Amino acid sequence: LSLVARFEQKGIAVINRHSSDIQLIQDIIFYLGTVRYGLFGDLGQWEEGCHMRRSSSIGACLKGLIEIDKLGLFFIPYHLFDDGCGGLNYHLPYESKDSCNNDNHPPHSHCCDTAQLNKIWPQDIVSRPMANDIIRRLCDGHHASFGVFHCLQGPNGFSRYPNDTFFRSHNNIPAYWPKALFRLSTIQSHWGEYEWAAHWFGKGTGEMKDHGVPELVE
Repeated sequence: LSLVARFEQKGIAVINRHSSDIQLIQDIIFYLGTVRYGLFGDLGQWEEGCHMRRSSSIGACLKGLIEIDKLGLFFIPYHLFDDGCGGLNYHLPYESKDSCNNDNHPPHSHCCDTAQLNKIWPQDIVSRPMANDIIRRLCDGHHASFGVFHCLQGPNGFSRYPNDTFFRSHNNIPAYWPKALFRLSTIQSHWGEYEWAAHWFGKGTGEMKDHGVPELVE
């Protein structure tokens, strides 16, 4: 929804007013109401087996509704905005206040997650103080509600979330994802903080191998 709205706002027509496009987008809007996106969980950006409520998912839906509403082409029940704002504010600055009890994963928390950077850019759905708090928690770490210290920043980027087992080493070290470094660089650049933008960009390019940046580093 957000991407379609952005194209339209920039004068790039992607919605055919004389086709089924209008009904399709309206159905997506009604679908968000049917699934009660602000109150019930999903699999999130990583599409893994942790079904829980996530502020990054709620934020993406809410931003899409806000942007598509500006076009004036669709009916959006007002409670969809209330559900999204309520769900988002409940979890912030956490990714989720829920716990994952999936049988296929060790018990873990998603109190912080690099997917949260999406709420800052490109979604721009949180305030600047909240964005700073999210970045601080990801970069400097924080104590989770049950007393364990979580810090996602590592030597080669960021792990996705605490106790991430994807490509985890035999000595229990998580994989690190360099692309989060570029996301931070983009955020700082949008804020006009160019020294920090250069800092994160330099760390990201430092992970380049064979003229490319690896998806993850073990």
